[in-house]
Amino acid sequence: MNKKIKNVRSRLEFINQLNSVNEAFRGTHLIKHTENNGWTHPYVHFSGLRFYLILTCFDILGSNKDFLPFPDWLSSNSPSVKDQRDALFSNLSVKELTPNNVAKLYNEYNKIYGIKKGFIRFITDIISEKDRKWKELPKGGQ
Repeated sequence: MNKKIKNVRSRLEFINQLNSVNEAFRGTHLIKHTENNGWTHPYVHFSGLRFYLILTCFDILGSNKDFLPFPDWLSSNSPSVKDQRDALFSNLSVKELTPNNVAKLYNEYNKIYGIKKGFIRFITDIISEKDRKWKELPKGGQ
């Protein structure tokens, strides 16, 4: 099975496991008091975590390269990665190692492997135009 599909399937299974423990995150006994007479509760993060995990599936499905962390990309001996890296170094005309030059290199790396790249590609290239169209709700939201 495709590695991306396996990763997404695992992520969705994890989300289902989170849903199964949903009730454990409820209850007034979990309220924590904060400064200035405020309060917080772990459930406020529960939905956000699930949505984040779902949205990262978009990135996985939209990525056109296998993700390679920046340190691994820098040290990879893979011919295709070396060619990619060498091309970036020559285009950037990096002659010395400065924070500014490292930032430029990292920005170029993110153009290839960055999260935003895969997410946008999933929306614009993978999902069909028909499926991207949102249905307008009638007035009143029903």
